[in-house]
Amino acid sequence: MQRVIQEFQEWNEDQPIDDAAQEGEESDEEIEFIDKIQREILRLCVDLLHHLLQDNEYKSAMISGLAVLGIRDDDGWLDAEDYTPKYSAVIKLARLIVVQEGYEQRQEAIKLLEERGLTVDEANEKARSYFYFIRRLTHQFITIAHNNQDPTPMQWIFKSRSYGFKIRYTTTAEGCI
Repeated sequence: MQRVIQEFQEWNEDQPIDDAAQEGEESDEEIEFIDKIQREILRLCVDLLHHLLQDNEYKSAMISGLAVLGIRDDDGWLDAEDYTPKYSAVIKLARLIVVQEGYEQRQEAIKLLEERGLTVDEANEKARSYFYFIRRLTHQFITIAHNNQDPTPMQWIFKSRSYGFKIRYTTTAEGCI
């Protein structure tokens, strides 16, 4: 990702200042660089989701970031009732990331088939479906570990959220009159 950003910065420095750039209009080259940067950011997010935890879950940037979000202003920890929505938000974003990554992978497969000489329609027909790519990604890191796989941050989040829900829904609330 750093390479793509550096290429964009070098390209941007070499561009003359013109009226179109000042009005906020982007050139085709700039849009292409932004698309590359967005693709690299999506890949980084997928890598964060797929980071195997092994012996120490806090080596994961995602788990460590969630831990930081759990600190209250008075240096205590948030209660389970207040924290489980954060886990739910991360899970929802992870699902969106998986769908976007599946979309991008299929588009890349179609482009590769077109480069091999197939027409657009033939490439669309021959490329695997969105369902195939999304299902594969989902099985990699959006489901609970099975088949002796090492756990991923998402599996840790699912487990922690379930534990938080158990506390949230079995703890007697304070009375108020």
